[in-house]
Amino acid sequence: MKTRHLNPRWQGEPMTFLEPTCLVFDSAEEMLRAYAAPSCIPRRVFQGHVVLAFHRGLCRTGGHFVRILSLAREGGEVTVRVQYSDPKPGDFVTLVFTYPFDMVQIPRSSLRRDDGRKDLLFRVVDSGGREVCRREVSID
Repeated sequence: MKTRHLNPRWQGEPMTFLEPTCLVFDSAEEMLRAYAAPSCIPRRVFQGHVVLAFHRGLCRTGGHFVRILSLAREGGEVTVRVQYSDPKPGDFVTLVFTYPFDMVQIPRSSLRRDDGRKDLLFRVVDSGGREVCRREVSID
């Protein structure tokens, strides 16, 4: 499934999801409600698209990252593959809590189901194939 990575610039406090969290947004307003902070993602990003955000959760130091690698839809299920990157033992890191995340823009047409239903299950799996979180959504 074709996606495009987004690099939002946030105003205000960072997003502090303590556990792995998957969010799917239909509109800028929906994103604003979820994060309670305006982003610099323009509204045009949502024209014909949805935005998928994956938050890794609390990391106790700097140097942790996450990247959405791929999405694959089969019927009513979308599998989101992510890759974690962590500092190596002995690496110098910032001693501060961080909340790594990644966002992609997905064409709405690639999420349409053949049976006409609007509900989808997004399953996020790591590079080892382990499910780290899931989210059920309805997309028009």
